[in-house]
Amino acid sequence: RHILSSLDNGKIICYDIFMKKETVSRPKRYTIKEIAQACGVSTATVSYVLNDVKNQSISEATRNRVLHYAHLVGYVSSGSARALATGRTNTVGFYVPHGENSLGKQRLCQALTRELESRGLRAVMLTDRCLAARVTDVDAVFAIDISDGEFRRLGNNCFVPLLNLDASIDDILYYNFCFDAPELIRRATEQTGCAHAALICGTPHSRGYADYLRRAFGEILPPETALTGPFRDNTVYLTTEPLVHAALAAGKVPCLRMGWEEFPLPFERYASQTVQTALAAIERINPPENHNIRIL
Repeated sequence: RHILSSLDNGKIICYDIFMKKETVSRPKRYTIKEIAQACGVSTATVSYVLNDVKNQSISEATRNRVLHYAHLVGYVSSGSARALATGRTNTVGFYVPHGENSLGKQRLCQALTRELESRGLRAVMLTDRCLAARVTDVDAVFAIDISDGEFRRLGNNCFVPLLNLDASIDDILYYNFCFDAPELIRRATEQTGCAHAALICGTPHSRGYADYLRRAFGEILPPETALTGPFRDNTVYLTTEPLVHAALAAGKVPCLRMGWEEFPLPFERYASQTVQTALAAIERINPPENHNIRIL
């Protein structure tokens, strides 16, 4: 449709066949100074890292942080950062090392895989090797329900967009995704008429995510609770596991299976927002400013 483009005061001006003018703003270009301020280091340190200067005593943690932030904001003018930004594989890596709450994770991975395939991308599973060796041959990595220590180790070896799913870590370099717990509670109490909601699941490996759920639900109850109790009055119990749900239902305890027809979870929306954010980070085109994304 566009037949001519020109520059006007730093903006791209496009003219269509009807000679109507459209303005498309350029993505913000970050400077070394801005990267230094965000990372809490000097501009010289940033320059040394991005240009891969070897004779400087810069810690590995500082080097990784600068490289991650440069990648996050799309700073690619240096040779080192440009090397990180080139080469697309159309592949996204999944790192899912823990088997607890497996059915919920399976449904999330299935939704993510379908969303990737709809966009011409494919998913591959990463092994524990990604915690000790540089991650290669993927354009982004989805880490699902991993501990803070595991996430840090993975981040030290991963210089493509790294997204934290069903987890939470307080760092501007990464995106955190999970379902909106207060909204789940609202829907569950509204659906059942109970005054309170409780969550039965294995404790998340991410400390930040576990704290988030405890603040919302009051506590996280282990699956054994379904067999032993005690159960609170006027409370609906939520779980993703059919066996736990069956045990609660047999005991006449108000309960809902999350993710199923009885209490559906928007896995497709979760997958869509996650993949969309990953692609924006890969392309460096307007990635979300909010790094803690709650799926409604």
